[in-house]
Amino acid sequence: MSGGRSSACRAPSGGLRPLLSLLAKGGRFGLAKASAGAFLLKMLGMGIGFLLQLFLARTMSLTEFGDFTFVLSGALILSQVAGAGMTFAALRFVPRYRVENRPDLLRGFMMMALALVLVTGAVIVIVDLFYAERLLDAEARPGLRAAMWAGAWLAALIGMSNLLGTMLQADRRVLVSEAMQNALRPLAVILLCGVWLLAGQRLDAPTAIWLFSLATLGLVAVMGLMVARLIGPAVRGHKARFAMRQWLASGLSMLLVLSSAILNERLDVILVGMQLGTEQSGIYAIAARLAQILALGTASVNTLLAPTISERHAAKDQEGLQALMTRGARLACLFTVPAGLGLVVLGSWVLGLFGAPFRAGYGTLVVLVLSQVLTAMCGTVGGLMVLTGHNRPVIVALSLGLAANVGLNLLLVPLLGIIGAALATLTAWLLANIGMVLWTRRRLGIDTTILGQGAHA
Repeated sequence: MSGGRSSACRAPSGGLRPLLSLLAKGGRFGLAKASAGAFLLKMLGMGIGFLLQLFLARTMSLTEFGDFTFVLSGALILSQVAGAGMTFAALRFVPRYRVENRPDLLRGFMMMALALVLVTGAVIVIVDLFYAERLLDAEARPGLRAAMWAGAWLAALIGMSNLLGTMLQADRRVLVSEAMQNALRPLAVILLCGVWLLAGQRLDAPTAIWLFSLATLGLVAVMGLMVARLIGPAVRGHKARFAMRQWLASGLSMLLVLSSAILNERLDVILVGMQLGTEQSGIYAIAARLAQILALGTASVNTLLAPTISERHAAKDQEGLQALMTRGARLACLFTVPAGLGLVVLGSWVLGLFGAPFRAGYGTLVVLVLSQVLTAMCGTVGGLMVLTGHNRPVIVALSLGLAANVGLNLLLVPLLGIIGAALATLTAWLLANIGMVLWTRRRLGIDTTILGQGAHA
């Protein structure tokens, strides 16, 4: 156990490394401080994204805003497929090959990952255009059809930005990647929309999608230059070597895990739009967006926990791993619970900022807030299982949750409207998280919840 900790303490300084060293030591102050820093950055990005949603909701009609959120949600889901999982495999292989001084494998991995994003992105474009042209009722929903044509390339662009952002994270530029994708992109979209309106042009759903795509393209260009500058010198001049079977196996397994997770997060918006129309989808999307603010606490802690979970598991430090998981869950709740109470109290007023029709989403918001709070209480359970090599039970749990989500949405949305979609999401996340918590307690001997023992270690 001491060997794993001492090696972490010798990590070079710069960027997040001092904070990660503190995490490896297990210091409470290190985890709290690092998580707070990541939380503040995520909060900034969420705040700018909130302003973007508010700006668009007040500028466009409810139907146009609903079309925008429907297309964007679809693009975010499809972007997870772009690259066949190489986006997630980069977190495993890029730092590994750098530590092992294997520039040949690093070059091969980067070439293959970029090629797969381009190929799968092209397939997504074709599928999107086929749906817009052949399957969508153009007469009944002309605005949505135009928005889908405008957003045909968006999923591929987001997939490329995800890959480059993950490479920056793998190179310990976590905060840089976070800031560019979650803060600078929505800020750029707001500025582009502002320029468009100042030029005397009307802003509708297709135009907003085009501007979002343009901002993402600029982000891809900047991050591509950063990756070339930071990682390029390590591979330049070396012949590429490929371990395609290993990369694809790892990437596809991670893809199944994270695709199931994002489907559980985003599919409700799509299903509401398909059953009730994009107007109701837009109202639901705003309620879901507000509830996602609560996920910042859990996401911030997870970002900082990941490297230390792997180290303590490798060192067989069971007591230290349990203490880390308990402390992480409690820190996440320290962010999530007060913010959730604030949303319940102020939710109707906040929804009204988007326009009077959006207040109809208050009941939905309350249910989604409860879902986020309960998820935070379960801790970093999926992350623990994946980082310790137990991908299959995570896939099973999330797939069962996804099946429940789809089935309950189809059952409850026609009966209860958008609050039915929220209840479906709550049930799906509870089933998936409780299943994973029980599995980790039985098979790994770790309680990831806020009730876990050993937080004092």
